[in-house]
Amino acid sequence: MLPTDNIEFNEYDLTVVKQPVKHEVAYIYYLYLDDMIMYIGQTVNLENRLCEHKEYKVFNKCKYFKVPYSEREKVEKAHIKHYNPFYNGTGVDSKKQV
Repeated sequence: MLPTDNIEFNEYDLTVVKQPVKHEVAYIYYLYLDDMIMYIGQTVNLENRLCEHKEYKVFNKCKYFKVPYSEREKVEKAHIKHYNPFYNGTGVDSKKQV
């Protein structure tokens, strides 16, 4: 008996497979603890990214704005350099801060 004997497989409809998603917009977001900027990041899926951060960062507010996808890393780096948030670039593993 194979481990798959009792599994009901679904078949993927290969006619619906298209080109990979090409993102046009990204989000630059700031995580705050009260009025202090704790982290600045960029993502194409803000809700998923915030869920990930909630596991290991301390924050109680998020503000964000949209940028062209091609500019996301440049814009993010400029904002991090300007504000120097706690969790960015400190060399500290933020997963151990909570």
